[in-house]
Amino acid sequence: MNVLKLSGFLAFLPAVFAHFGASAESLNNSKYEGFSAAPRIVAGQKVEINEAPWQAYVVAGKSYCGGIVIAQNYILTAAHCIDAVHGDGDITRHANSKIKVFAGFTYRGSVNFNAEAMLVEDAIIYPHYNDKNLRGDLALIKLASPLPERVKPITLIQPSQQADLDNEFSSGRQLNLYVSGWGRTGTNSRNDGHLYSTHLTGIADSQCQWMGEGFPGYAHICASNPFRATGTCSGDSGGPLVWQDPNHAGDSDKGYRAVGIVSFGTSEGCGLTYREDVFTQISTYFSWINDQIEGGYQDPMSTFAVDIFNVAERNYPATPLSVKPEQAQAAGGSLNWFSLFALLLFLPCLKRHRKLTF
Repeated sequence: MNVLKLSGFLAFLPAVFAHFGASAESLNNSKYEGFSAAPRIVAGQKVEINEAPWQAYVVAGKSYCGGIVIAQNYILTAAHCIDAVHGDGDITRHANSKIKVFAGFTYRGSVNFNAEAMLVEDAIIYPHYNDKNLRGDLALIKLASPLPERVKPITLIQPSQQADLDNEFSSGRQLNLYVSGWGRTGTNSRNDGHLYSTHLTGIADSQCQWMGEGFPGYAHICASNPFRATGTCSGDSGGPLVWQDPNHAGDSDKGYRAVGIVSFGTSEGCGLTYREDVFTQISTYFSWINDQIEGGYQDPMSTFAVDIFNVAERNYPATPLSVKPEQAQAAGGSLNWFSLFALLLFLPCLKRHRKLTF
């Protein structure tokens, strides 16, 4: 993964064009070798509000992200979502007046963004956040007033529960994570305004291609879907990764736990079955979150009615498994004159990418 092959570069060209033509809805892409921040759900299903009532929509400057409602006046999101200039090494968050939070809806077309914003009292970026490799990619937003009653906070995973989650990842259990967002529905496809969700499989740190120097397992969660080309994409950043704790599945909140925050994925594209999406591991930063909340973090007493892990009832679109660029070229792809021209045109002005922040 350290060498950018020609076939990989050509596969990345559409994403390059999409990035250069990005509108204000896109986040500033990280320059840290080949990953992309700012993801939307690829090959997902539309969500109704009672399915993910903890989902928030965060607008910071000219960019938008997801967020996780963890209390009636606190939102957890990604640090790179409210960092005013992402990737420059200087962590300066947007002013409170430039950050707006919305919740309690799933279709953006139904929202009056000029009148329905929740005002922000404060926003705090994790102090050891590294905007080069996105370690510590989280921020906490305190609202000036409580959210509407239809918005329901989700419980955070406790550090003591992380071992259970890690063991489940190592056991090979499939489709045990739920992620949602308003991001792009494909590398070059915009969102239609609806909130989408999909299911992913948690990957053990030892099996994740990202984990290693610069990307320690204790700071991240890796997930993908081995059966369908689905996952996060640009615009999903800051959103919730949810797991069902089997020890609390019978509780009123069905044992739903926020375990991760959408952080980044590969710059090769979105929803690739051979590349994991990466999330900030919430349990690692639980103590910091607890210290920032006035009076300390308290588990919410939410009741959820929808079984979001009944995958059999999902009407997900059929998608083919992704083909690695080197496999596609080995199967007989040759360069045409347009591809060669595009390569020569963009090669001098592009740095080698390995990561894309969502």
